[in-house]
Amino acid sequence: MNTLGEGLPANADDSVEQAVERILGRASPRPTPTAEETQVVRDNVHAEWRAVTNRRKTKRHLISWSIAASVLLVLFAGFNAVRMNGIAEIPVASVGKSFGSIYMLGENSELLERNNVNVVAAGQTIITDADSGIAVAWAEGGSLRIDADTRVEFLGRDSIFLRSGRVYFDSQPDGLNGTAATEARLTIMTDYGSVTHVGTQYMARADARTLTISVREGEVRLESLSSIESASGGQQMQLRDGTTVSVVNIKPYGDHWQWIEKTSPAAVVDGRSVHEFLAWVSHETGMKLQYSDESIQTRAMEELLKGTVDTDPTSALRIWMPTTDFEWEIDDGIILVR
Repeated sequence: MNTLGEGLPANADDSVEQAVERILGRASPRPTPTAEETQVVRDNVHAEWRAVTNRRKTKRHLISWSIAASVLLVLFAGFNAVRMNGIAEIPVASVGKSFGSIYMLGENSELLERNNVNVVAAGQTIITDADSGIAVAWAEGGSLRIDADTRVEFLGRDSIFLRSGRVYFDSQPDGLNGTAATEARLTIMTDYGSVTHVGTQYMARADARTLTISVREGEVRLESLSSIESASGGQQMQLRDGTTVSVVNIKPYGDHWQWIEKTSPAAVVDGRSVHEFLAWVSHETGMKLQYSDESIQTRAMEELLKGTVDTDPTSALRIWMPTTDFEWEIDDGIILVR
């Protein structure tokens, strides 16, 4: 059996790089060290290896195993330093909007107020109080909204754990708020099971006994210990006590969804058309957009706006539409423009 360090080729540096890559590949993937920490590990290994190659060949076998152990010790020391220092090594989302008091869970389970947080990393837990909310742009695309009295743990780039409270996920957000419009994947883990989606906007709420999934668009799948269920746009699915599942029809707009508008990030409408603005309002509120005739829609696509909308979408209609040449009204979940 060949041992690490035996039969070194003339180009020792290349062998060192390959050996380091093999050792790094066997190390635990979480938490992942930063680029700077990895480079420190490499530098230390290279220096150790060069020192070893200058020793007598008869001691190579024993020394080779010492090198491997030293490399692993350096790696583990680096990983433990990451854990102990709380280094946020895997950013998963950026904060688009927040209000009220936002907290993060500390290393000793203490609450740390973080109202100015800009980036959320894997392993962090966000907690909102009774008067707060937050919207984050998912790193892989999509917009996640967190309601008041909610606790969410960010597990990685494609998953969260909803401990309690209410969240809303939009896998294809409107581009006016700067969020990537590509369809994103997200798994919402709960004490009752996991929730996944196909091209959708949906809301998940967890309390002591019930998990409620409300679907505005697309399809959502709930996989629990007892069954696998699904719901489509305009449906609400409830799992009670971990076993009983019911599905009812709901409206994709109205009071049930109202809190989401409070977390809607600012929309940049500068140079964008009236139609794009109205489409953004429709997307955020769940109401349908309808024009009185095609000529009105054509005009709405040609007339441009200036500025940034920094209010909830329904209020934006009342504030911005009087500055245009269009009239509008809301009737039974339809935004009618004429």
